This record gives sequence, C-alpha cells and structure tokens, in this order.
Amino acid sequence: MIRDATFVDWPAVDRMARQFRDSAAPWIAYEPARFRRTFDALVVQEHGCALMLENGKGILMAIALPSPFSGELVAQEIMWWIEPEARGRGREMLDAYETWARAIGAMRCGVTCLDDRTANLFARRGYERAELAYRVY
Repeated sequence: MIRDATFVDWPAVDRMARQFRDSAAPWIAYEPARFRRTFDALVVQEHGCALMLENGKGILMAIALPSPFSGELVAQEIMWWIEPEARGRGREMLDAYETWARAIGAMRCGVTCLDDRTANLFARRGYERAELAYRVY
C-alpha cells in the first residue's frame, strides 16, 4: 500500500534520507533540520507530495511548480528511496506519483535517477530523457 506521508513518518523518512545519501548520493550534504522543514512543507502544501510505502519501506517526495518558460504546472520528484528488501515496488510508487501530478493539474511529470536500471523503468513507462546533469566539487 502507498499512502500520503504524515508528520509522524519523519523518523522513517530521516532514516531513508540518510541511507539514500550514504549509498546513492554521497555528495549530498544532509542537514536533518532543513530536510525536516522541506518534508513538513511537502506534507501540507497543495503542490507538495510525500508518498510513503507501507511500513516505512519507501518514500517519494515531489513538488509541482509553474514552468518559468510556459507557466504550465510541472511536477518534479525531489527524493525517491525504496529499501533494498522492498525493491520492485517502484512501479506502484510511480503510479501514485503520476496520479498525484494529474490530480493537481501538472502538465509534465519529472523524475531523476542515478542508474540504468531505474532509467530503463522510466523509459518503459514513456518517460523521455530530458537532460544530462554534471557537477563539480
């Protein structure tokens, strides 16, 4: 089951954010208080999304904002983590994310990924590659 996250989910979200940073994105400086404020805002904002996989085994957070180019509402995933033992549930979470985006009137739905396996899931779902991102330390 996937449901809207609530404030009481914070301990699980914090744990998953740390795991995400440690295993997938070590370049991210994690500031728990700042991230807590972001999570809390997404839980209550009309254009904020925080979806929780049952038993605290996954989180998908997103926000929808008007495009600076067209003004259309565009949804963008901010963080997505599924515990290793619950992997394979990504399609369900993606369904819930897309449903939320359509419900608020988003014209586009964006996701990011760090590996080919996830990129292949997105491609099978009809997502098109939009950009390549680079960073310098």
